[in-house]
Amino acid sequence: NYPTLKDAFDAINLQNQAGYNITITVNGSTNETASAVLNTGNWTSIDIYPTSTGYTISGDIAGPLIDLNGADHVTFDGRVDQAGTTADLTIINTSTSAASGTSTITLHADAIDNQFTYCNILGSYTGAAGTSGGTILVSTGIASGNDNNTFNLNNIGSNGINLSSQAIVFLGNAFSNNGNIIDRNNIFDYFSPFAASAGIYISNTT
Repeated sequence: NYPTLKDAFDAINLQNQAGYNITITVNGSTNETASAVLNTGNWTSIDIYPTSTGYTISGDIAGPLIDLNGADHVTFDGRVDQAGTTADLTIINTSTSAASGTSTITLHADAIDNQFTYCNILGSYTGAAGTSGGTILVSTGIASGNDNNTFNLNNIGSNGINLSSQAIVFLGNAFSNNGNIIDRNNIFDYFSPFAASAGIYISNTT
């Protein structure tokens, strides 16, 4: 048992995961005091889902709350026991920072074939549109790109009255982020009175 998602990710990062199908069950709400970073690994899959309703993975971090750092084949399924059609798991970064990298979910360094489905993903990033931050940030690659990731059937919004200026951001570099899917999400409450805002912002990607 681990008290936070960060602790579970840290344990996985330290193990030889070759060929394993790993399951992380969320059995209660967590308060993340530092980014939960999952590095590149050689597992077959990682499935993360709640075992009851109302659980929250939350933190106040001027950076990513959850960081898939080159991690592949990771699924966050917000349904209780992966059954039904209700988005039960809430993932929320309450930080109102405009600092680069602030997000609820970040994928970077060639994170491939990951899925977020039936989750409530909330954030309050306050930087301008096109900057490196947002509720969901698919950032730059290092050898190929962050490819074939899927965001479907999620509620993607803001933390109460603290609105996020960007809901979903794709930033490219020499390595395009290809084959990503945004499908049937409820994207809401994104706005900044001080800078340009965007529901979906795509830069140098396909």
